[in-house]
Amino acid sequence: MAKKLKNVSVNSVDLCKQGANQRAFICLKKSIEEENTVSDLKTSIIQNVCKELNITVEDICKALGVSMQEQQTQEQKIKKAMETSLISVLKDESKTAEQKEELLQKSVNEFYSTVYDFAKEEQKQEETMDINKMNECDSEIYEKLKKKYEPEIQTVKIQQTLHPEVKKALKEAETAKQELEELKKSLELKEFENIAKQYEVIGKNTEELSAKLYDLKKSNEQAYNDYIAMLDEMVEMTQASGIFKEYGSSRAGAGSKKQQAEQRIQELMKSDTALSYADAFVRVCEENEELKKALEY
Repeated sequence: MAKKLKNVSVNSVDLCKQGANQRAFICLKKSIEEENTVSDLKTSIIQNVCKELNITVEDICKALGVSMQEQQTQEQKIKKAMETSLISVLKDESKTAEQKEELLQKSVNEFYSTVYDFAKEEQKQEETMDINKMNECDSEIYEKLKKKYEPEIQTVKIQQTLHPEVKKALKEAETAKQELEELKKSLELKEFENIAKQYEVIGKNTEELSAKLYDLKKSNEQAYNDYIAMLDEMVEMTQASGIFKEYGSSRAGAGSKKQQAEQRIQELMKSDTALSYADAFVRVCEENEELKKALEY
């Protein structure tokens, strides 16, 4: 009972189907030395790999282009820089506790970033170990160890679709926005309809003109004002010409010409649906001087 192990931490177990490897080394550590487990585990793995391949750690460092002494010196420099930075912050009496906390956090973040970038650069380096010198058995062992300890590539699945409730809320918000814009437009069109009614006397369609005035007002304020001024002039001209006055039978001859003019206006509007009454009226006056005189009475 006295020889039983206590407080043993087992990280992994490998099963041997055809018998244990007689050349393997097993390293047991006491629980009090748990803090060095990770470092010792890495050292043990490296030593086992070197033994299986019949090479030394110095050979690996030489193949990678660094020496053990250079590696240790670099690690010491990084640790020393971190230590110096933290101590300088703690000893700075001109800083408050909050400022010291921020500076310490900044130093830690910079240290982490430096080490992380260095580790990434190390991982990017190509493998320089000459496996051509290994025999068939060593190559097989090397590939198995490489496959076993190679870091797994973890793929993070990104959610492509939104949550149904979120999607529903966004759709409702978009619908509400569209309804609000339509309501605002209808109220504005109502105002332009009242303006467009003033120009029915020159043959303008209230609904069409209100929509045109709305778009014109939104796109170009100056063009809108010029167009309104032109419509006002057409109304004044139409009212001054006396087109809508009624005449007695004593002016039958003039009425006959007037009917011809009105008929010509209707023909022009029928042949060109985009032509308004006022535009057709102006064209008739330009085409025939007699019809123009008849329309002036």
